[in-house]
Amino acid sequence: MNYMLILIYVVIFVCDRYKGVNSFVPEGRAEHNAILVEKRLYFHGGWLVNPPDSRYPNNVLFFLDVSIPFTISNKSLMPWTDLSSITGAINRTGASACVDMLKASIFFIGGDYSVNAITVFNTTLQQWSIPSISGQIPLPGNLKYVPCISLENKIYIYGGNTSLSAMNQLDTLNLSWSILSYSISSSKTQGYSATLLNDSILYIGGTNKLQSQGWDCPSKTSNLMKE
Repeated sequence: MNYMLILIYVVIFVCDRYKGVNSFVPEGRAEHNAILVEKRLYFHGGWLVNPPDSRYPNNVLFFLDVSIPFTISNKSLMPWTDLSSITGAINRTGASACVDMLKASIFFIGGDYSVNAITVFNTTLQQWSIPSISGQIPLPGNLKYVPCISLENKIYIYGGNTSLSAMNQLDTLNLSWSILSYSISSSKTQGYSATLLNDSILYIGGTNKLQSQGWDCPSKTSNLMKE
């Protein structure tokens, strides 16, 4: 009898059982964010849909490796990786996420937070950091339920839940905030969509029915889009 062959079969069986039953599977949640960096889809924050004890999840940060073929019929067989053991993670709900121009760092911005408006996760070093940012920092109400758009070394965030509906720009190289314009809309808005088209951002919808607006990043000007 080939004992080595039997041993190989046993190892394969144990590994398969471990992968199928004991692997990490994220809990269902809402108001989280997701962002694709290279071949990894990172998920962060949120609150639990069916909380057993705490309203907030223990696994604050994890990713799905989309370079590996998988099906969604069995979530435990999907290539998840939990990164919650890395110290420095802060849970956020209703936040936005953008990656820098080097595709190395994810900026998690706003949402419900207690201390820091921005935390950064370096996907290469697998480290969290809290950047010191200067300039005209947006009000907390202007950083919740609003998407961010990244272009080169700038991150753009518009509107928010205050009467100050501004186009805010975060320079990720110099770590500074600035306000570019107040002219896009006269009303506050959240929950809209923002799509980057070449060097322009298209804004549609939101809580106050924002008309289709365009923002040209190079010229720093806005315009109403015709339907």
